[in-house]
Amino acid sequence: MKFSIITPTYKRRGLLERTIQSVLRQTYTNWEMIIVNDSPDDSSCQTLPSSLADSRVHYFVNDKNRGVNYSRNRALDLVAKDSDWVIFLDDDDYLAPDAITTFHELVTTH
Repeated sequence: MKFSIITPTYKRRGLLERTIQSVLRQTYTNWEMIIVNDSPDDSSCQTLPSSLADSRVHYFVNDKNRGVNYSRNRALDLVAKDSDWVIFLDDDDYLAPDAITTFHELVTTH
């Protein structure tokens, strides 16, 4: 079972880094993370390459500021065809290391 994690962001590089790290530390490994940056003029996210090195993390930048709803919908359009569930995770939130494992157990049990 695959989970897609959608994270819109806007000028919050420090918080985004914490969010990405929380996803990378998941005990459940069948996931993808789709980040849509809604601040194309913000260069601070250019220092994220080490966090973006994981092939499961996909990073996109909008051509102009379009708002959080546009960013979420753009990410939904990019979800992998083999994904079973979508998790919306804002850039100021993070997951406990076993969060997706718990989701998986709940979904398969119920």
